[in-house]
Amino acid sequence: MQASGNADVTGSLLASDAVRAARAPLVRMEHVDKVYANGVQALRRFDLTVGEHEFVSLLGPSGCGKSTALRLIAGLGPVSAGRVVWPQAHERGIRPRDDIGFVFQEPTLMPWATVWSNVYLPLRLDGIGKAEARPRVAAALAMVGLTGTERAYPRELSSRSRRSTRSPASASTTISCAFGSRTAGP
Repeated sequence: MQASGNADVTGSLLASDAVRAARAPLVRMEHVDKVYANGVQALRRFDLTVGEHEFVSLLGPSGCGKSTALRLIAGLGPVSAGRVVWPQAHERGIRPRDDIGFVFQEPTLMPWATVWSNVYLPLRLDGIGKAEARPRVAAALAMVGLTGTERAYPRELSSRSRRSTRSPASASTTISCAFGSRTAGP
């Protein structure tokens, strides 16, 4: 991973420079600016390159642009300047957002739906029926220790369990890239 731009956003990764250099980029942000309608500039000339199989953390204080960068990479909003490039997506002839999972800072669960239905939603949106989805949903819930909560509603879960339910919703689909946003510290 290579990052430059905002001084407050730094990256860390668990891969050697030699291994990283040998990998093709999965996604690149090139000179990205993001200015919101209210005039707040969240990113200024931000550059980031993430290779395949890299684990990347964007670190910085609240409000420095970490979540904005992730949302732009995931295609959840337009850049104000610069560009986000998915070289391999173009080679495979798919839209970049077709195989991205995203876990938001705040629980984004449907309060009227059970845990099972919340985890099943991305699969349903991909056209996968309930019978085919059952083992995938069960595996995703087991992965985060939520087996047995399938019939519970978000309001019946602890805040930790509500946060944990977001991860299997992303993990239940086949994705090449997962993004998460979480504030660290007090």
